[in-house]
Amino acid sequence: MSRSTEPHFVNKNSNNSEFSDIYTLAVRAIDAGIHSRNHPYHLVSVANIGASGFPELRTVVLRNHNTEERYVVLHTDIRRPTITALNLNPKVSLLMYHPQTKTHLRLKGFPHVH
Repeated sequence: MSRSTEPHFVNKNSNNSEFSDIYTLAVRAIDAGIHSRNHPYHLVSVANIGASGFPELRTVVLRNHNTEERYVVLHTDIRRPTITALNLNPKVSLLMYHPQTKTHLRLKGFPHVH
């Protein structure tokens, strides 16, 4: 989660120590978001394609994560249109932004509704 004016890409499948450092910082930031309701990563922006075919964006609460299996747990109300949209198109993109450090963390994946 370093800031740079130049684009920087790291192969996550390599043994690159820089990626390992960035990943460790990201995991710590996610932990902070889970355990502190005042941390900027506590509320996560989630985007997916809605039932209308247009992108939809909403804010949900970060609840947990598993670094070994690489998943996060988010909380939303099952009565929301979010669930219908996820059933139609099960792909999401998440964004966590920290305004003080001006860093963001983007995640992509396939949701599982519990």
